[in-house]
Formats: sequence, structure tokens, C-alpha cells
Amino acid sequence: MNEERIIYNSLIIGIIGSIIFSIVSLIMKDIGFLIGFLIGYLINIITYKSTIIFTDIILAGKSRTAPVMMFMSKILLYAGGFLLGLYVNWIHIVGVFFGYHVIKVTIFTEAVKERRVNKE
Repeated sequence: MNEERIIYNSLIIGIIGSIIFSIVSLIMKDIGFLIGFLIGYLINIITYKSTIIFTDIILAGKSRTAPVMMFMSKILLYAGGFLLGLYVNWIHIVGVFFGYHVIKVTIFTEAVKERRVNKE
């Protein structure tokens, strides 16, 4: 799969998620759901891009510590987002959680599209 296509399609899914969380925020009268989703989505894009960069470094054989650095940076970013959701009143942790899954959903939908094309 193409990384640029994944990021472009994740923007579409992110917009759909933003609309859904805007509706949830209006119903619950708490903008924290939408803000949490956007923060989670931003962290998700950052971790996806860092995974691509660190994978290139690993495949080039330039660093032995790159896998550890990649894992620790991802864990720290995810933990930071969850801590924001827990301790900042205007950021909701549920939105952050769902924002973390936008790239995963995008990759899954792209895989389903490719299987349909290959079967035909």
C-alpha cells in the first residue's frame, strides 16, 4: 500500500469522524469529544509518519537502537494523549481513543478495496 494514499484516505475518514464527534459533542454539550478526537488523530498521524521514517532507518541498517527508539516514542506519544484526556477538562479521553484508530481503519478499508479489485 502507498503511504501517501493511506494518509489522504485517513483525512477523509478523519473528516467523517470529526462530523460524528461534532454531533456527539452537540448532544452531550461538551466540545471535549471533538477536541479529543482531533488530538488523537494528530498523534496517530505523527506515530504513523515516525513508523515510516524509523522503518526506513531500520531497513537501511543505519542504527541498532532505532527499533527501541521507535517503540518508546510511540508509547510516549500515546501515553501523552491519554494523559491529556484524563487530566485536561476540555479534552475527552473517548475522543482521543477513537482518534488513535483512524489510520488502522483506513488501512483496513484499503485492504478490503484491494481484495475486491483482485477478485474481479
